[in-house]
Parts: sequence; structure tokens; C-alpha cells
Amino acid sequence: MTRRVLVPAFLAASIQLLALAAAPGAAYASDGDSSVARCSLQVADAAKQIRPVSGYALDTANLVGDPAGPSPASAVPTHKDFNNGMRTVWDAPQTGDTTYLGAGPQMTAVDQGSAAAPTTAITGYWTHNGDVSGATEQTLRAVSADGGSSWPTPTTVSGGTAPFSVQLRDGRVFSVGFKATSGYDYSGTITDTTGAAATATPIAVKFPDTVQTASSPLTYSRTAGLPIQRSDGSVLLPMYGSDRANTAHSIVALTVATPAAGQTDWTFQALRPDLLSPLSATNKAVTFGSAYPNSNFSEAGLLERPNGSLIAVMRNLVVGQSSGSDFMKWSTSTDNGLSWSAYATMTGTIGGWNGNGVAQPTASGLPGINPQLELMTNGLIVLSSGKPDNWIAFSTTGNATGWTGQYTYRNCPTTSVTPSRSYYTGNDPDQWRYGSSGNTSLARTGSNRILQFGDNCHNYHWGCVRTDTSFHAQPAQSPYTVDLTSRIWQRQVSVVTPNTGKLDLAGLKAAGQLQVTGNMTWGSAAHPRAGAAGAFDGSRAYWSSAIATGGPGTLQLDLGKPYTLNRVGLSLRPQLPESATVEVSADNATWTTVTSLSNAVTRALTYADITPVAARYVRVTVPATSGCDAGLGTSCAFLNEIELYSTVDGFENDPWGNLPRGADASRPALMNWITTDTSGGSHQALRIADSSADAIAGISFAAPAAAARTLTFRVKPLQWATNVPEGGFLFTVDSGTTPVLSLAVFKDGTLHAYTAGDYVALGGPSVPMNAWSTITVTRTASGGTLQINGGTPVAVPVRNSATTVSGYTFASGGTEPNGDQVLIDDVSFS
Repeated sequence: MTRRVLVPAFLAASIQLLALAAAPGAAYASDGDSSVARCSLQVADAAKQIRPVSGYALDTANLVGDPAGPSPASAVPTHKDFNNGMRTVWDAPQTGDTTYLGAGPQMTAVDQGSAAAPTTAITGYWTHNGDVSGATEQTLRAVSADGGSSWPTPTTVSGGTAPFSVQLRDGRVFSVGFKATSGYDYSGTITDTTGAAATATPIAVKFPDTVQTASSPLTYSRTAGLPIQRSDGSVLLPMYGSDRANTAHSIVALTVATPAAGQTDWTFQALRPDLLSPLSATNKAVTFGSAYPNSNFSEAGLLERPNGSLIAVMRNLVVGQSSGSDFMKWSTSTDNGLSWSAYATMTGTIGGWNGNGVAQPTASGLPGINPQLELMTNGLIVLSSGKPDNWIAFSTTGNATGWTGQYTYRNCPTTSVTPSRSYYTGNDPDQWRYGSSGNTSLARTGSNRILQFGDNCHNYHWGCVRTDTSFHAQPAQSPYTVDLTSRIWQRQVSVVTPNTGKLDLAGLKAAGQLQVTGNMTWGSAAHPRAGAAGAFDGSRAYWSSAIATGGPGTLQLDLGKPYTLNRVGLSLRPQLPESATVEVSADNATWTTVTSLSNAVTRALTYADITPVAARYVRVTVPATSGCDAGLGTSCAFLNEIELYSTVDGFENDPWGNLPRGADASRPALMNWITTDTSGGSHQALRIADSSADAIAGISFAAPAAAARTLTFRVKPLQWATNVPEGGFLFTVDSGTTPVLSLAVFKDGTLHAYTAGDYVALGGPSVPMNAWSTITVTRTASGGTLQINGGTPVAVPVRNSATTVSGYTFASGGTEPNGDQVLIDDVSFS
């Protein structure tokens, strides 16, 4: 360590860089015109994401003002895996492929593993065939067994694929194809109750009245979106086709089925007021788009919202208009889909690539195709779409309104291109220019994590401009900002609620700190994710729960040490009414009720802020309910998920790959981000990684001013700088921007304090490499004290006098040292 290492210099030198990174620039509307200026922003803009300081946040795994950042998701990216959150799922084997497309990914995530060792399996389908009438269907299929961390080589599936899937409450996964394979029958599959893809059995999916009768809503049919299961157990499936009343345009019709038992064929009827009576002029099918003769409703996303109502988001293809102006429509239903509100245009704000993260105005509406909706375990609703550019957004209102999001993928021509023809008269005039079809898919992998999938250069009518003479050659070939190869990609996205301080219960359990007792321990080979640990595995799936049979259930958590708890999240028996009471105790003897739910129907976590209370023990009691599933008996109790929040910030509710929320927005934050870390009872931590010989890495946090404060945190040194003898880790207790107590871990692990112009050794235990140490710094009237792992306190001299302290800073070992890297976790400032 050296006198070159001064935190005030870091503060002063970094302010300008941060301001430049967040400075607004010109906003370019994504209007489908293939503007070269618009497309070039992808290459020029390195600071896409404005750092999430507080509140709700959606992050696409980018960093701000940090040229280094975490390692790419793929150690050796095959292609341009930009901004660390991207991964190539599949590349077309043909180099410069011009006769095949690779597009339209459709992914299904299913809980696998056990309650104690949960995993997520993602089954993916995408097309790989010539996009011409009568082309031989070539669909590729692959299953990622580790939640998208790796993908095997896909296999070709001929004919009869079934990529549109939903996991049912009984655990089975039902899937249906895109179009009929025999008459009016569609191909389908159904798994066993484990949901494992390997157990899928082919079935026929029948639609006896969607097209066939004079009162049917459609003249032909295609699957318009994913099926959903309603609270009453029935399954809704949207279908599109020509409107029988006006065949010049397409509409979406809803169909409904009662799940068939076992692995037998399914039958869907057109949804109508009286399902027991045939379709007629007075018993009409429920449709979307009939009142829009100049538009084509062809794709739809359905979702049951947390309040039990339904929302539908529809693609609104206006004939002869660029897709950049196809503003999606949405509607809601409070009667299980029989009647719907008046259509409204989807509106929101999408940021990124339009002037260094400045949000794109979307007053006219959100353009897009093939809308994908997902309800996260934490209660937030996500919407994914694209064309001309891929994007993802989330709703903070809990009812799928108030959308805010980010662009996630763009592949554009780098020279101005004019198409020589349109696919057919009146179709999208810009379709030849798009470097991605805009078809996306979502796979939920955690309480606040989701993967978005998309394609690159979906060829022919929706893809990159080409000069190949085999199919309507273009007059000039343009380079694209990514390339011209058909590809499927995925992007990691974090979607988080406002509060920090989430306890990583699964991590604490794995590290042996958390002890779980009670009778909510039922398990079964048919439902391997059921078990006590299912209550904190991050999944809202029905069987990923702690379950008791034969009466009420109790789940008790011993957190291993006291925490000041301030927020509780609960999800009970999904889609069905249930009650619960949460109590806390400091001594496992005297209990205090902090929150409860009565006859509540939960579909995701519902949160309650509680009066802060010091507690080591948490007990959830769930009264017995009836109508239990097979194997559970006549009464049962479910606890689907519990989350606990405290004044200790373990960074578990922060977006991966970006800066932590709660940091002091008025001070710089350089070369640090939230990283995944599975050691020491944590799945996420703050990584400080100095990758510059000209700047110091660090971040500051603010708190209300007080005369006395105690800063406690865990630190794990990973490596020290090698370019100079100096280096290490700095931490300070501050008054405003002035360090009052200034301490350092030197490269040999010894502790020092800065006073009177130099660092002095404090003595006592050292901080070892690649191991967690708990450091406690207490500000006292005469100075301060320092403890390592609860040992004997040592006195810390004051660097600068102050009446109060109001924050703290973590930083690398100086401006010149390059390579200092540490993990920080479980921070409190009390």
C-alpha cells in the first residue's frame, strides 16, 4: 500500500467519467426504416444501461462506464456475444447460409432436480428450413439441463413438432404444434408428472369446431401463442386464422380444454358462453380483432395476472405498414375470458441504444410481434417482443400495465438498402432489412431471473438483405452489425423488486447456517421438487413447494444468528385459496406475529413490509385445506415460497452484472458489479475488480447521519495487483464524501489504518486470500475499533474529524495498481 492510494482522489477523478456515461444523447425512434444512424448506435454505445439506483429494476446484464466488466458468458464466444449477458445457443452449420432460416425459438422451462438440489431444464425448438411454400419442415430441438448455461447439439425433428407448451398444476407438461398435421388434428405431447422432457408421449390435439362448422370463427387455424392454465384448471389456447366473417383479414380465437387424464388425446372447443351447446349466432366464439378489418391479429400472449384476471396482448399487423408501426393491442377479462375490455394500445418506455441509455419515446405505442408474457416468482410481469428490434419490458403495477424495458438485440445493415420487392402486395415494406425476425421466447430460471431467446438473420421475407439468386436476389448486399448467419441467441435478464436486503435462504441452507424444521416435508418421486427446501427454491411452480399432508403445516427456520427483519414475501398454494401466519422469535420461546394471509389466492409472491424486528427464528403456520391433489390425502397445506428481507444487504435482490442498488448515486461507481458466487452461503456478491492502471475501482453507500455507526461486512480477496508492489483493498467510514476512518487490507493480508498522512499497522489477525472474513468497524467518540471474525477489537485512529458519519466506501488498492479483486457480501451499517 502507498500514499498514492487516496480515496478522495478516486472520488474526484471519477465524477466526470460517470457523468459522461449517463449523459443523454439524441433519441432515435425505432421506426422500422433501417436508418444507418439508428443501427450504428449498437456499435457506438457501450453504456446501454443506466445504473439501477433504487426501486424496481430490469437489467440485461450490462455494465455502465466499465470497460472491463465480468467475463463473457461464453469463455470463447463463437460470435459477437455483446455485453456479457449474451450466449449463442445454436449456429446454422452452413457458412453464410442463404437457403435456410434459423428462427422462431420457442422455449419451455421446467423445474427439475430435487427440492434440496433444484435445477431448471429448458426445452427449445426452432425452425431450420427454407421459408417457401411446401418446404420440407426441419425443426431443431435441444434440451439444456442446466438452465441455459450450456446447450447440446440440437437434433432434427421431422414433422409433427409441438413447441407451444404449458406446465399444468399436476406437473405434466402439455405441448401442441403450430398447424394441423392431419385434417383438423394437431400434433401434441404430454409428459408424466415430473415434467421431464424425456417422458413426453405423442398425443393428438383435436379442434372439432374452430374451423369446421358454419359458425366456426376461423376458415383455417394456426396456434397463436402459448397455452395457459386458468385457476379453474381448464387450459386456454389462442388460435389465429382468417376471420370467417371477413376472410380478408385474420383474427385470434380462444379455445378451451379440460386436461385429459394420463397420456391421452386432448380436445379443445372454441370458447363461448355455453360450452355444452354448439356454436351459433347467439352462442358465438370469443375472438380478438373482428372489429379491425384493416388489421391482422395473428399472434397473442395470454397471462393470468396476480389478481386472477386475464390479460391478452395481440400483434396488430396493419396491412402495408412497417412493423415499426405495428403497435400491439391489449385487453383484460375478469370472467375467465368470456368477455374482454375494449382494446388499448400497448404503451411504455424502452431504453437503450438511443443515446446512451436514454429511453425511447413510445407515446404512440410499443411495436412488436409474437408477444410473450411471463409472471415472475417475485410477482413482476415480463413482456418480450421484437421487430424491428428485440426488447424486453416489465410491469411494476402488478397488473401488466406501466411497461418499462430495454432493447436486447439489434442486427442492422451498415449501408442504406432499398428492397427490390415486398413478400406480397401490402405486406411490411421494410421486412427485407431486418437482421432478426423479432420472434422471442422466455424461460424463467429464478425468482428474479429470466432468459430471453431470439434469432439472427431470419432469412428470406423477414431477414437480412441478400444477393443470392436462388430466391428474389437483392440489388446490393450490405454488411450487418452482427453478421448474416442464422443463429439462435439467449440473453440473461434480471427483474427485481425495490427492496434490498433479501436473505439467500437457499444459500444459507447449503452452507449449513440455516436449519429447517416442521412437518412440511412431504415428497414423492412423481413430484421430486416437493420438500421443505421447495419453499425457498425461487420457483412459483405448483409442486416446487413445502407440503404437509393430513392437517395443518408448520415450517420453522433457524437463521443461525439474529437478523433485523423488515419485509416478508409469501406464496401459498398456487391459484387456490389458502391462509398462513408468520411469526418471529429471538429465542425460540416468545413468538410475535408479523404478517398473515387469510383465504388468499396467490399466483406469485405477495409482500408485506413489517415493523423492523430482531429475530433468529421464523415460523410459518398454514391451516389445512381440502380438495387436495392425488397422493396428498383429504387435507393438506402448501407453502410455495417465502422470502425474508433484513437490514443486512447480501445483494441477492440486485440485478446480476450491474451495479448494486442502494449505492450513493451522487458518488462514482467504477469497475464493480453484482456477480454470482456460490461460496460462503451466498449466490450473489459485490465484485470489485480493478482493471485499470489509471483509475481506482470502488463504490460508496449513504445512510442517515449518526454520531456512532457500525459497519459489518464479509470480504473474500481473489487476487492482488501484479503490475506494481502496491495494491490491496480499501474501506472507509465517511462523513459525506470525507473519510473519517480509513482502513486497508494490504497484499499480505495485514490490516492498516490511514492517519497523519500514512498507513499504520493495526496488528491482530490478517485477512487470507480466497477465504471469507467478517470485518466489523465501529465508529466511537474517540475514533474507532476493528474486529476480524468476532475477535478482539483493536483501536483505529481517526483520519479526519467529524461529528457524524453518513456512509461508507469500498475500493481497490489505488489508482496505479491494476488487478486488485475482492468479493463483498452481507453488508450492514447500523
